[in-house]
Amino acid sequence: MSVTFWCPDAPTTRVPCPYCEAEGKRCDPYCRGYDEVSSAPEVNLANSHAALQLAMLGLDDHDGALGGRLRCTALPGLIRGAMRTLATGQTAAAATPASVSAGPQGCRVVNPGLSEERLSSAQQRLMQLFAYAIDNGFDVHYG
Repeated sequence: MSVTFWCPDAPTTRVPCPYCEAEGKRCDPYCRGYDEVSSAPEVNLANSHAALQLAMLGLDDHDGALGGRLRCTALPGLIRGAMRTLATGQTAAAATPASVSAGPQGCRVVNPGLSEERLSSAQQRLMQLFAYAIDNGFDVHYG
């Protein structure tokens, strides 16, 4: 599962469905023949990664439900928090190394971990989304 951070109120542009164009007909009976593409950036993270990012931003009161709305007025504080996180090296402290272990009944369990680079990259992309939302007066939703 994953969590997407996006601005649902951002304007969209209608673009032709690439699959319909490639096949020369409707790719699926439910396809409208086009996609609505948002002008706002979106950030999609795995559930555990999104929960960690929310915790690093000080938003860890979600009680396991990874869905909500960040008001436009709160976004400047979140950007400051993200900048502080990046500047103080909290991403390095939150990084987890990759590991391979034996699970139940001897199966091999591979955990790719979360590198500092991935954590800081996600923080930077979230800051870009928050800046876009502030500039345009949009709230950011996640879920």
